Amino acid sequence: SLWSWTAIRDTIPDSDPMPSIGIGAPIPSGYIAFCLSHKSQCDVPLIGDKIIHLDGKAWHEIQQVNADVNESMRTREDKDHYGRAEVWTIPTDGLGDCEDFALTKQKMLMALGITLRALRLAVVETRQGIGHVVLTVATDRGDYVLDNLSPWVLPWRQKDFTWFERQDPDHPWGWVQLNAKPGPALTSSIGAGCPA
Repeated sequence: SLWSWTAIRDTIPDSDPMPSIGIGAPIPSGYIAFCLSHKSQCDVPLIGDKIIHLDGKAWHEIQQVNADVNESMRTREDKDHYGRAEVWTIPTDGLGDCEDFALTKQKMLMALGITLRALRLAVVETRQGIGHVVLTVATDRGDYVLDNLSPWVLPWRQKDFTWFERQDPDHPWGWVQLNAKPGPALTSSIGAGCPA
């Protein structure tokens, strides 16, 4: 109902910061190729806060971007879309897989003034054992997840994921480990392909 959506939309759930084990992680190969062709998205000066102040306005903007991208894009695996695996991009045709959703959300939120340092892509594994990429946002109320599999922006602990790595806010193109276990092979659309 409209009331329940409004209540969820207007109430910021409690979260906490996502821990890092502080060790560098390998850069996903698709991300390297993306950055080589989209330098304006990756070669951003490391200025601005690593966490944003999460007030009602920012919460609404984050949720709106998540909903808009999830509703406007349709899932299409890289092999079917481009004839090859592991193409990270911001699609112009409205079709993409998990990392394309995440990159599109990251770009839109950067355009709204949220620093790249606070908007970090993360590599995870779903409960079904499928490699997946989501966007996280680091805030003064904890870290939240924007996922193409969910209409809701949620605290990171509420997602049933195994967290492996995410972007390092202190090093351009850098990634840090979130888990001592090695992550899924970042080939063939993140291992077995983004979940549909």
